[in-house]
Amino acid sequence: MKFKEYNYVDKDGKSNCVLRSLSKLYNREYNLVYEGLMDIAKELGYENYNEVEVFEKYMKNGNTEAIDYGKDIQIKDLKLDEGKYIVFCYDKKELYHMVYIDNNTLYDKDDKSLDLYTIKIYKFNELELYKKWFKNYSFFDGNSFVIDEIDFLFKAINIMGYNLQNTVDLKSHKLSNAEKEEIIELVKVYYKNHNINLNIDELIENGNLILVDNEKKKSNFSNVLFDGNSDFDTEKNMVVAKVTLEYTLLDSLVIIHELSHNRNQPIGERKLISDILTESLAYTNELIACDELLDQNDKCNYFIGFQKMIYEYCYNLYDIYKIILTYKYQNDITEDKYNNQFKDNNYKDVMNEFKLFIDKKESIYRLSYYILGFVLSIYMFTKYKKDNNFFNNIEELNDKLNELNLVDCLNIINIKNLNDLLNKFNDSLKEFIEYFNEINEEKIITKNTN
Repeated sequence: MKFKEYNYVDKDGKSNCVLRSLSKLYNREYNLVYEGLMDIAKELGYENYNEVEVFEKYMKNGNTEAIDYGKDIQIKDLKLDEGKYIVFCYDKKELYHMVYIDNNTLYDKDDKSLDLYTIKIYKFNELELYKKWFKNYSFFDGNSFVIDEIDFLFKAINIMGYNLQNTVDLKSHKLSNAEKEEIIELVKVYYKNHNINLNIDELIENGNLILVDNEKKKSNFSNVLFDGNSDFDTEKNMVVAKVTLEYTLLDSLVIIHELSHNRNQPIGERKLISDILTESLAYTNELIACDELLDQNDKCNYFIGFQKMIYEYCYNLYDIYKIILTYKYQNDITEDKYNNQFKDNNYKDVMNEFKLFIDKKESIYRLSYYILGFVLSIYMFTKYKKDNNFFNNIEELNDKLNELNLVDCLNIINIKNLNDLLNKFNDSLKEFIEYFNEINEEKIITKNTN
């Protein structure tokens, strides 16, 4: 048995072995474990969460149950199968303790617990818990969109991943520096050129558009930096778009992206169709703005970054989608069922990636509507490049996405359904890459000429 120091304390600097072990096992916040245990304690008539009946019920709810291993075995002598365990132990006198073990590594505040003796050992059945999350849709943020459309999503990331893999080695640089006035002016030019009545100065003055200088936060899922968000502020009872400035021309594109969300934000929370389509409109406007407002060099650097971002999303979601596909068609996610579905003998690596994804606490639903957003935005951008009148379709979709179902929304942009979208997207992606290659070649020629 190996040892690794781990000690989680609350805001007051206090630590408890039950809270520490269970928060580590389930990768949950300390206070959430405490609240969950106390709810069960009250339900069972106890004042404290340290009662065996309380934490056993909490673990049972999390698919962690006692195994038949034996009592009074020193922890340092345990040879457990691969997996995650909770061990309730003691010193054979008055000290009772709980520890977390992951693949025969003990996690605790010090190594003294290695000398303690087992009372009971509980094993975490991760697969059963994941299946429960799939079945009740909690893994999918409470709706069935991802699992319903997983075939489309998996094909989409394969198409994009395959066609954009060469962008990994391309070097991109920051866009040209710009003052705030220039950044805002470019946004105004974009909306004026497209006859969209949006008073940017008024939005800033009224607090609907907030520009801040904070450091951008990095995603747990990818190397993408969070540079903006838009939502309905229930306290202020208005739509608010917030953008973190880096003082480059990219800021103009980010503002246009977030104001696209702002323009189709309903009062209150978005519904499913609004959720999954707003991102596609935001990226479409961002791509068009880049193409029309920036010079060759900045345009090229933007397109490199955009393609690299898409490739990274596709690469990181590949194994996650394989597990979801296995569950959908095999009704389980064991190694045998996975091999029935994919026959590539990569189950352990794929499952490890899935567990890492769980640990990062990312939303598969949110990431999946980004995938749909990339597909639709590339399709709409290339359609617009061929015929500028297609912007009318884009605007109609913006106006109606909160009223119509998915198929009716897709019909507005000349798509019958998601299968039709996938067929048309193959050509759109090729056109998009060809256009980028032209821009890149022109940039190189211009650079060499100068």
